[in-house]
Amino acid sequence: MLSEHEILAFNKVKGVFEPRRDVVAVEEEVKLYINGNIYATLRYLPLQVRELVTGYLLTEGIINDVKDLLEINFFKNDIHVKLCIEDVSDRLQRIRSIVTNGNIKIGQQMLKVAQKLRSNPVKFSVESVFKAIEILNSRASTFRSSG
Repeated sequence: MLSEHEILAFNKVKGVFEPRRDVVAVEEEVKLYINGNIYATLRYLPLQVRELVTGYLLTEGIINDVKDLLEINFFKNDIHVKLCIEDVSDRLQRIRSIVTNGNIKIGQQMLKVAQKLRSNPVKFSVESVFKAIEILNSRASTFRSSG
């Protein structure tokens, strides 16, 4: 959610902090349940939550396709996902690494994905990547509003 708040902004010219109004992105917290069991706590902006959950499950390797989702139900601070996969326990244990202090722990599943990407014949020029970023930034109204 975007909301306007009074903040202290540093004025470089004067060398002092000054109060001013600014738009701030306020994240919400939600618990994600998969087939009745808590899996994660996510912090998010309340926009496109269904897409966030689907993307998160794909990224974590819990689902391989959106067809693996039976339903997504939203409650106040909970999201309940039902999968059509019979044995979910194996997938729930695939990637559970904690990243702290810039040290990255990579799970086996992510290593396999990285190896596939390295051998992928599709290549992008630096210019096309920067152009894509420019286009995404022009469409990112939340980021433009809150920085």
